[in-house]
Amino acid sequence: MKKPFALFLLAGLTFTACSGSSTPAKPSDQLLDSNIYTEATSGLNLDRCKDILDAKLKSSCTQVINDQKATNDAIAALDKSKCSKVSDERYRAECEKQVNTKVEAKNAEAKRTSIEQSAQNSGDVSVCDQIADSNQKSTCKYNVLVAKAIAKKDPSVCEGIGLQILVDQCKESAKK
Repeated sequence: MKKPFALFLLAGLTFTACSGSSTPAKPSDQLLDSNIYTEATSGLNLDRCKDILDAKLKSSCTQVINDQKATNDAIAALDKSKCSKVSDERYRAECEKQVNTKVEAKNAEAKRTSIEQSAQNSGDVSVCDQIADSNQKSTCKYNVLVAKAIAKKDPSVCEGIGLQILVDQCKESAKK
């Protein structure tokens, strides 16, 4: 009586495993699918998603990679409208956030560069005070004053920089 039940169970498992089910038949398949998913998504390798047996995980793999590629394209282009290609709403919001952050950083850098150029052109270190970051402000002052110190061959001009290490470097440059 046990043998017919065992054969029936074995036949049922074989049918389930070979019937094209969307879930892997073995725990080892699940683990392998998980590893392939991680490899594919971390490397943005769509071809690797094809090796996943579980249909839902395979679909998720493809979606995640496509969404990440669309996000990368939007960030590279600094174009928030490209985030519309991202299928997942949460990923789309993150895409827009990342693009905004990049655009703000680019604009801040352009503003800082403009202020530094204006300070260098005028030779006025007080223009550097418009820069918010204290290290960048000191660097701006250094660039303006080192040019003055070299031109005048006067290391005392370097005292207005504020950051002692830059004052010392400026004085060395002025001596040359």
